[in-house]
Amino acid sequence: MDEVLHWLPSRKKGIALDSTLGGGGHAEALLKRDPDLRLIGLDKDVEAITRSHKRLKQFEDRVDLVNSGFEELDQVLDDLEINCVDLVIMDVGVSSFHLNEPKRGFSFSQNGLLDMRFDTSVGTNASDIIARSNERELASIFTRYGEQSQALKVAKAIIKERAKSPIKTTVQLSKIVESVLPRKRRGAIHPSTKVFQALRIAVNDELDALSKGLKLAAERLCMGGRMAVISFHSLEDRIVKRTMRNLEPHCVCPKESPICVCNNPGYMKILTKKPIRPKQPEVETNPRSRSAKLRVAERIKV
Repeated sequence: MDEVLHWLPSRKKGIALDSTLGGGGHAEALLKRDPDLRLIGLDKDVEAITRSHKRLKQFEDRVDLVNSGFEELDQVLDDLEINCVDLVIMDVGVSSFHLNEPKRGFSFSQNGLLDMRFDTSVGTNASDIIARSNERELASIFTRYGEQSQALKVAKAIIKERAKSPIKTTVQLSKIVESVLPRKRRGAIHPSTKVFQALRIAVNDELDALSKGLKLAAERLCMGGRMAVISFHSLEDRIVKRTMRNLEPHCVCPKESPICVCNNPGYMKILTKKPIRPKQPEVETNPRSRSAKLRVAERIKV
């Protein structure tokens, strides 16, 4: 939290966009620090909006909360008649609330229905993907979104088990994964981690949404505005890193060209050449933050 506040400095009568509201922690910290800040909060999960309404009640005259994803922020800002924002925060991926609520089906450590949707009112859930996908499709999901080296082995086991009975719960799926990918050593990540990550990303189309959301957020930054993005695994971080680099001014002329004539219209500057990692005290109080990476960029051209 301290790192985010450091990299998103106060703006007098500024507008902040928290595009992944979650529990409302970042929003609350910004609103407490800046007494004249207006904040727009987005989240696909209606439960997150409800929680944040309660948490941010004391600031309600300065807050607009919208049940929407960051890939739709353009429309949200247009509806609110906001041309540009000064600060953007994107805390990507699954929240602690999702992992701690069994009925949402995100965690293999608690039994619940295999859902994994951020927005439970629309879309295909995880159990649907498990039931309808063939072996090749499942293996592709686990490889592409989970970087699971034993993806085909897991897919084969799922196909075999679902022929006996439908796979509807998190514990069912986790046991199937563990049966073919036993934990090799004490302290190693749980065998189900990458499989559950892959399914969650597929269910919510997270990587495409992230790529689109990053570009839209950068486009809607005011001159001198800053965007802070927190990612939690390599797939997310690669997209953040690549998008920020592509938005920086850089020459794309052919190598044989003696001078630059491309006038590449980059308009962002990366402020964190390497990602900022959480300090040890934060990891001790919040173990899930250990894999977090913070990258920050600033708008330098209109």
